[in-house]
Amino acid sequence: MIVLATALAGAWAMMTLAPSTPIGRSLHAALVEAPARRLAAVRRATVIAMLLTIALTTAAWAIDYELLQLAAMAAPEAAIWLSMVEVGTLVEVGAAAFAARTVFRTGALRTILPRPRGARTRRPARSLPANDDEDHRAAA
Repeated sequence: MIVLATALAGAWAMMTLAPSTPIGRSLHAALVEAPARRLAAVRRATVIAMLLTIALTTAAWAIDYELLQLAAMAAPEAAIWLSMVEVGTLVEVGAAAFAARTVFRTGALRTILPRPRGARTRRPARSLPANDDEDHRAAA
């Protein structure tokens, strides 16, 4: 463990003290940029699934695996409940939801149903007030 800590401290020192050297740039690319790219790709659903997995694992460990035994005993009944629902209907609902999402996201609805436009009419030109003063001065 001390060897790993010493190696990481040396890599950190090399990155901070000599960032313009080839080894400093390659360490920075490997230890900073690559993990940053991977972390930028993490989505909210991944974090939620990871936290849920950690919570369930912790609960199973804390209850001394009684939760897992209870879930295993309930699995056949859950399978029966799930088989009562017609799977074809669920597939159709999923396909309809996917199609609706695609239509609304891509804006295809605008091409399928164009927006009705009224007849275009030209506005009459605004008439400027006539200057009726005889000496052609603007009225104050």
